[in-house]
Amino acid sequence: MRWHNFSPDLEALAAECAGSAESTEPFELIGDVTPTAGTGAVPVRMQCGRLAWAKPGRGSNPLVVGREKLAADLGFHLKISIAPVHISRQTAGHSVVLPPVVALSYETLVAGKDWEKFGPTPEELKKLKPMFTALWVLHGWIAERDHRGAGWNLKGERVAKGSVHVSSFDYVQSLNDQWRPPDPPAPHPDWNNPTGVYADPDLTVAAKVIGQIRGFTAERLKAIVGALPPDCMPPKEGNALACGLYERGKQLESLLGLRSPHAKKSP
Repeated sequence: MRWHNFSPDLEALAAECAGSAESTEPFELIGDVTPTAGTGAVPVRMQCGRLAWAKPGRGSNPLVVGREKLAADLGFHLKISIAPVHISRQTAGHSVVLPPVVALSYETLVAGKDWEKFGPTPEELKKLKPMFTALWVLHGWIAERDHRGAGWNLKGERVAKGSVHVSSFDYVQSLNDQWRPPDPPAPHPDWNNPTGVYADPDLTVAAKVIGQIRGFTAERLKAIVGALPPDCMPPKEGNALACGLYERGKQLESLLGLRSPHAKKSP
């Protein structure tokens, strides 16, 4: 089952990123560090011409890099519309002083617009409901707290009449709560009372995505997490994180409030 609408070339890029933690391809900076709070990001152009965002743009934090990469890889394995990510150490000699290691979050849309400027129609939103439901379930699983119903960290692009491609990005705030398993974090309003594009999730789709998540064995999760470089995910913390993700998969109905009136079946 697929919950994304990537073009074929991006499908190949996402598979490449999930299959290899690091990229040695050089890149050039094409802008300044974003002025947003937190670590920021820098727009870059890869040697091949592909566009990406290097994170963090300020301050060295390899764990931030590891979390961004892991969220993207988990999204790929679930076939969800998350921007693919490579880790890079090609950070010396730029006009902006970058940390030694960064996450490269690739642009997946040719002419994507921030969601609040994109303005989807009701019919487009209806067609995108399965994808947004899948994203909502993923966000609950990885304890993502920085995506809001108004469309934070989302971009959209019309590729044909009635057809929209969507990219979800910026997952540096995810995967924090599993560092001290097995205690799960308390349910968060963004998970059990979804709003905006995530409102009224499709229960049938949600159940399928939860089934996919529960298909991850503890060993497979340890392998996915363990593929990250040790400076970005120290083995001890990585093992705890993989165990936390495995246990959290069993708790998703409760965390997401799927028995509440906010979730409904497809007609």
